[in-house]
Formats: sequence, structure tokens, C-alpha cells
Amino acid sequence: MKKTALVFSGQGSQYSGMGKMVYDNYKEARQVYEEAADILGFNISKLCFEGSRDDLISTKNTQIAILTTSIAMYKAYEHEIGLEPYCMAGHSLGEYSALVASGKLKFQDALKIVETRGKLMQDAVNEKGGCMSCIIGLDSHIVQNVCNKYCNRDSVVMISNYNSPKQSVISGNEEAVTSVCRELEEMGAKIIELEVRAPFHSILMKDAADKMAVYLGDFKFQDTKMPVISNVKAEPYNDTMEIYKLLPEQIVKPVRWNESMIFMEYMGVDTLIEIGPKSVLKKLTKHNCPYVDAYSYDIDEDVREIRKKAVSCYGVKKDEVDWNIFIEKCIASAISTKNHNWDEKEYDEGVVKPYRMIKEDYYLMKDNNEKATMEEAKKAYHMLSSVLVTKKVSDDERNYIMNELFYGIYSNYVDDIAG
Repeated sequence: MKKTALVFSGQGSQYSGMGKMVYDNYKEARQVYEEAADILGFNISKLCFEGSRDDLISTKNTQIAILTTSIAMYKAYEHEIGLEPYCMAGHSLGEYSALVASGKLKFQDALKIVETRGKLMQDAVNEKGGCMSCIIGLDSHIVQNVCNKYCNRDSVVMISNYNSPKQSVISGNEEAVTSVCRELEEMGAKIIELEVRAPFHSILMKDAADKMAVYLGDFKFQDTKMPVISNVKAEPYNDTMEIYKLLPEQIVKPVRWNESMIFMEYMGVDTLIEIGPKSVLKKLTKHNCPYVDAYSYDIDEDVREIRKKAVSCYGVKKDEVDWNIFIEKCIASAISTKNHNWDEKEYDEGVVKPYRMIKEDYYLMKDNNEKATMEEAKKAYHMLSSVLVTKKVSDDERNYIMNELFYGIYSNYVDDIAG
């Protein structure tokens, strides 16, 4: 993980329940959903966690829901892993999440911009219609040649996403898209109709792009050192003025994801972590840059692997871990957490006795200048668990305490300590 890129999910990755895991386990993630609700004026967490399929594929809902979920996941990543990436990028809508995470755009401003972007794009759809389909198995130049056959004064169909050497997405008028898909299928392509009832990244979005260019003038982008790769040019933005120019263009121009990935690999990126719902970008990495390790922060197994890899980046070997600090955190949490159980017998057995035993053993060891072992840390953890259960601490508070406990280098040893 010498050079890690964070990439953010785009539209089409949404699902009911997205973000619930980080919401339940990280205070920082909950704060993102709460801030979004205050700005938008409705309970967006309910939309993300309980929204129906129809609710979530509506562009005016999808874009703000994915943005909020992605930033909530990023805050969880920032708290739990904390490794600064080499660069950032986002697929289409995900570019706004990358701009927020990089510090170039405030989250509250991004919400307003994306909410308006979604409405403008939905308006364009309502007026002109259109759809998108994914083409798998054919080179993009073949796809483009077939598209050209069905483009005329009254009909538009074009490549909207260059996702990988053998995967493209086309957008345009529904009849033209259907005709192209039929011909490409006869040539051996696999066709997937996307759950996006709109011709995104095509000239049919021009009205939305023009209005977006005007609307962006009301917001300020910050100069930061973190490179963010533009979908339009497949290279990092040069400055903030270029952001004002290229974000509106992104609505009508294709997403050059394949080239963006190749650029990252050329710059030495060896690890990619997808932040946001699902793992679409992780899967695309295998086709674009097979030698780059790719993970999704929405997959538990991947998160555990990221933790393990992060340990080496902290420069701490297993036998060098300072378990004294871990035990001190257990002791501090046990005594400082508010009690909600007034049964004296239960309190004595589940709090006083285990706490006193761990504390006395630990400080005796410390007085003798001894280093704690993982086994002693494990005993301290189980003491803390007993204390929290006996004190009848809520699940949310317990999860927060445990996330604080296993922060940083200790995150690699969750299974060893808690098992």
C-alpha cells in the first residue's frame, strides 16, 4: 500500500440498506447522515436504509443518497484506517465525493450541487427521454462504429462510459439504443440494460449541463494538494478554475474510466480502495489494471484485509505492538462509561470485581517495567465487555467504544482479541 488511490462509486451502485453498517458503528458516519438531513430537509438515512427500488433509482434521490453514503463511508475509513491516499477519483457522480474527500469542496455545498444536478438531469430526461445499456465483450471502437450508424438529426446514441477495454456503456434515445444493442448482441456482445432511465453523459443532457455551469458559479472550490482525477480528461484537475469548467462538461461527455485507471497505475498506484455502495469499481480494476490490488470498503472481508495491510504502513510489527496502551484504554473506558444498572449484586460481579482484578494486575506489571502481552490485552478486553454489558450500555455506545478501542494498529487484531 505504498501508493493507494481512493475511488468513489457512481450512480447505479445504490441499494436499499447502503451505509447502514457504518451508520451503526461510527459516530462520524452518523454525523454525515444527520448533517445531510438538516441541509436537505428530510431523513435521508431512511431513504438509504429503507428506500424502495423505485425510490432509489429516481435520479433526484439516487445522487444525493450515494453522495451521502460515500462520504459517511469515507469518514469511517478515515477514522478506522487513516492512511492518506496518493490520489482520488470518482466514477461520474462519484467525482463529487472525491472532491469532498479531498477537501476541494465542502460537503454541504456538494449536497446542494448534487441535488440540483439530479433535478436538472431528471428534467432533461422528462423532456427528451432516453436510456443506457452496458456492452460487454467488444472493443469500444466497434461499439462506436455501430453507434454511428444510428445517429442522425432525430436520433442520438453514443458511448457514455469507457469502463474497461471490453466494457462500454451507451446512452441516447431509447429506440436508437435498442437498435445498437440488438446489432451488438448479434456480434457476440453481452448486453445489460442499466437501472438508469436516462441518457447520461450524452448530448441529450446539454440543457442540464448549461444550467449546471451557471449554478456552479455560486460555490467555491478550494485548492488542496490531493490530486483528483477528472472524468473528462482522465488526469488530475490543474486548478479550481478547471473544476468549474469540467464538471458541467462531465454531464455531456463520456466517463473515461479506463484511461483514468491506466493513469493511476502509470503514476505508481499499487492499491485501490473503493468507497461507496457495492464494488463495481473494484471489479473493473481487474480488467483495467490486473496488477493493482483492489478492495471495496462495502465488503467486510475486504475491510479486514485493508486493516491488515495498513499495519505495515504504520511501521509496527506484531511483536512490537504496545499492548499497554490498549489495556489502559480498556481500563479508562470501563470506569468512565455511564452506568444504567442499579442492581448492586450484578454490578459487583460484572463491573467491580473484573475491573479491580485487571487494574491491579496491570499496574503491578507496569511498576515492574514489564510490557503487556496480547493475552493480557485479551483479558482486559473481556473485562471491558463484561462491564459494558453489566452497565447496560446501548448498542450504539458500545459499538462506538469498541471502534475507538480498535483504532489504528489495533484494528488488525480484532479477531485475535475478541475471538
